[in-house]
Amino acid sequence: MEGRYKQIREIGRGAMGVVYLGHDDLIDRKLALKELTVPPGIRTYEREELVERFYREARAAGGLSHHNIVTIHDVFEEDGRYFIAMEFINGSKLSDVLRSGPMSVDFAREVMVQCLNALSFAHTNGVIHRDLKPDNIFLTPDKRIKITDFGIASVMGARRITTEGMVLGTPGYMSPEQVRGLKVDSTTDIFSLGIVFYELLTGSNPFDAESSTSIMDRIVNEDPTPVTQLNSTVPETVDRIIEKSLQKIPANRFKTAEEFKEHIITDRAPVIGAGIQYVDGTTVGVIKTPPVQYSSSECTNCPSCGEIVMEQWVRCPYCATDLKAPIDASRFPGAAVSAPMLTVIDGSSAGAMFAIGKNVVYLGRGLDNDIHIEDSLISRRHARIFRATDGNYYVEDAGSSNGTFVNGEEITTARIRSGDYIEIGETTLVFISG
Repeated sequence: MEGRYKQIREIGRGAMGVVYLGHDDLIDRKLALKELTVPPGIRTYEREELVERFYREARAAGGLSHHNIVTIHDVFEEDGRYFIAMEFINGSKLSDVLRSGPMSVDFAREVMVQCLNALSFAHTNGVIHRDLKPDNIFLTPDKRIKITDFGIASVMGARRITTEGMVLGTPGYMSPEQVRGLKVDSTTDIFSLGIVFYELLTGSNPFDAESSTSIMDRIVNEDPTPVTQLNSTVPETVDRIIEKSLQKIPANRFKTAEEFKEHIITDRAPVIGAGIQYVDGTTVGVIKTPPVQYSSSECTNCPSCGEIVMEQWVRCPYCATDLKAPIDASRFPGAAVSAPMLTVIDGSSAGAMFAIGKNVVYLGRGLDNDIHIEDSLISRRHARIFRATDGNYYVEDAGSSNGTFVNGEEITTARIRSGDYIEIGETTLVFISG
């Protein structure tokens, strides 16, 4: 390597590239040089995507000036090779620290608070890390945390390189929505950091298994062993905090890194929220999987994720797979659904489920709606869903600013059937009839 930066020796490898110890001759300092690894034989459009994602890492992390985030100094290309010059960290990865065993509760709390300070700053600036794990978190000799490797960071508002169904991240630290290839928001980092917190206190990953496939299956379908069963020194409040962060449904986790941090600092047990809300106000229940069963004539498995889906659906609401395979419904005996449902499959409320418990329900951004959704493109009172005298359900736009769409077509009033997609603002809901 010629020019300002000198490459000294390799010090690490990751999914996106090789990291070298380097030297900046201009100002005489050590730094880390990260080179993008371009696989041999890669197609032109794939190379362009890799390079764009690599430069996006620099734009994402380079815009974050925080004492708990590794500083990006420069990004450059030299002889067809792509590099990022970043702060050199004199410290140890948490993965190396954990080889000595679990941390004390107090020290684990201190580590988590610093991590959450970094995440809060990043999220406020529109950056999702998306690959948080002990390998990407450094501990310096003065006990300062530094988070690095925003190599697959999802920058809100940037062009979405990661398409539906593409899985990015390290299997053991993925959120359920990452495993399913769905869109993610900042709560995916809450889930990943919850896994790290669990590991700091137990020395083990809560979803550890023999293969990546088994790990991802456990993330989606199994609850981890409570921390208190593995480490008797951990208070029940901390166990509850971790449980909250590891909720399968994004809407049930801590909403922000600040909220997560506040509970750790105050040692206050959070409320484990309900995953399903009955809009008639009579019942609130906790769910871990879709709490509905369908008659055998209506169901099949999604060929990709295995979730139960309706015969009428054209796309799986869990993994976005097109549903064109023949149905083997005999495997799914069960009672019919007791009430119609709305499942949010993307947007800020992704994962939330609402049972329609009365003949008319209103949807919108205002708190006075039966179904309240935080989405800046949704009007205060956006639409209503009602059951007509013919027994069918209809959705009606309520004079919204950005319109109401059913299966991609803007409507004023339209009948809705099981599996239909209702789009309001940046939020998509699937209607499931009773």
